[in-house]
Amino acid sequence: MIYRSMYTAFFADKNITDKKNPNVKVMTLSFYENRVFLYMETTVCDLPPEDAVEGSFLPLPDGSLWQRMADVFHYSYPQSEAHWKRTEPIRALDVRINFLKPDMVGSYVFYHHQFQEECPGGNGGDKYGIIFLLGNMIVMHLEPPYRKDETPGVGKLHTNNTPHDTWQSLMNSHFVGWDDSDEYWKNIECRVLCDNE
Repeated sequence: MIYRSMYTAFFADKNITDKKNPNVKVMTLSFYENRVFLYMETTVCDLPPEDAVEGSFLPLPDGSLWQRMADVFHYSYPQSEAHWKRTEPIRALDVRINFLKPDMVGSYVFYHHQFQEECPGGNGGDKYGIIFLLGNMIVMHLEPPYRKDETPGVGKLHTNNTPHDTWQSLMNSHFVGWDDSDEYWKNIECRVLCDNE
C-alpha cells in the first residue's frame, strides 16, 4: 500500500536533508516565504516527517515542528505499487499555493470531493496531481509532464453534479487573490529531495 501525505513546517534555513528511509518512495520539498512543504509517498501509514528528513525547523506554539495537511482532492489514487510506479524519475515539479476565503473552505472541499468521486482520473488530469489543505491555505502538487491515469479507480459517487462548464469561474470565486498578481495560483520554489523508484 502507498500512502500520500503533505506536511508543513517553518524552517530556520533551507538546508533540509533526506534521511534515506527505505519506506519513503517519493519526497519533494517546496518553499513559500518561511514555510517548507514536504510531500511524501510512503509504504508506512502516518510515517512522521522526522523519519524522512532532518533540518533546522522552528517550533510551533505547542512545541511541535510539523503540521499535517489534509488531502482534499486527487485526480487518482494508488491502487497498487505497480499502478503507481513512475516510468521515469521526477525531474520537474509544478507546486502552487493559494488561499481560500475563510467562509468558502467548506464549499471548496465539497466541490472537489464531488469532482474527485464523480470523475475518477479527473477527466485526464495529472495522475499524480493532488491538493492539500491547512486552514484556508491550499497547496497543489503536480508532476509535469502530466500523465493521464489510463486505469483510474472507481469513484464513490454515481451522480453527475460537477459543474464542468463553469468550473474555473466557480473555483476562482473561492480564492482570496493576490495583491501583486492577477493569477489565482502562485508557483512556489520546489525540488525533488529523493526519488527511490
